[in-house]
Amino acid sequence: MLRFLEDLYTLEYEVIRVPKGKFVIVDYGVRQNPLLEEAQLKEEKTIEEMQATVFDARYYEYINETNKMFFFGEPAKKGGKGVPVEGPDFEGLGLRRSEVISHIRELRSLGYQILNTLIVGNSRTCKSLVTQLSTKFSVMLITDSLTLGFLSPPDANAGIDSASFEALDLLLNLCSIKDLFT
Repeated sequence: MLRFLEDLYTLEYEVIRVPKGKFVIVDYGVRQNPLLEEAQLKEEKTIEEMQATVFDARYYEYINETNKMFFFGEPAKKGGKGVPVEGPDFEGLGLRRSEVISHIRELRSLGYQILNTLIVGNSRTCKSLVTQLSTKFSVMLITDSLTLGFLSPPDANAGIDSASFEALDLLLNLCSIKDLFT
């Protein structure tokens, strides 16, 4: 769990938020097999033709410099270049960088909640967790906690995501662990 949270943090701050970088999103799904219907008339079928559903993968590339997403799929295979994700053909398919960051922060928030529940509920788990904490994880918790904006008025905090609050809660619980083991 700690490694997963660290990877999410690295993904957000070292890949997605980098001004001159790019990242790839692969959207996996299941779809009806287009070969199944025409293969019904054949006597001998390949394995690909017998499957009712097949996995589908759509590749998107987001370039941070231009704030644009490109689709690499059927239309792009002809020219080898990505098609910009805009217009009616891509309605609802493109993602904005802010949506990806928001999703990553929601996943981290969930991880913090799980760790918090483990820490509060079981002192042995708590002690082993504290001994395994890496420096990077501590920095991650502090960074997420500081995004709360302690100097801003309470009304300004209404739009802040739960990752900051969960990180602060976990950080404060970890700071109070000393009382348990002394």
